[in-house]
Amino acid sequence: AEAVIGQSARRPVRAGAPVASRDLAAAVLIRKGELVSVAYSTGGVNLVLQGAALQNASMGEAFSVLNPQSKKTIEAVATGPGRAVVGPEADSLKASRFALR
Repeated sequence: AEAVIGQSARRPVRAGAPVASRDLAAAVLIRKGELVSVAYSTGGVNLVLQGAALQNASMGEAFSVLNPQSKKTIEAVATGPGRAVVGPEADSLKASRFALR
């Protein structure tokens, strides 16, 4: 049961029917087009910018964000609803997510 808590169904599932892992996906925290706060932290320096998500993302998943001021696209990692990180923290989250697979 703990393995499925917090996940969403990829297809309709009837009550009482068995559920396979292929029927589940991580819950989407960030939706395409949504504004997200992207944080960068290292050595006591903390920067935050607002950007637009260019794709959906689940917890710990990398996704593209458009910086509306510079019009550049950056890769961030989702850390919560409307929140993401870049830099060293994002690198460690990506590494830990890859190690779990």
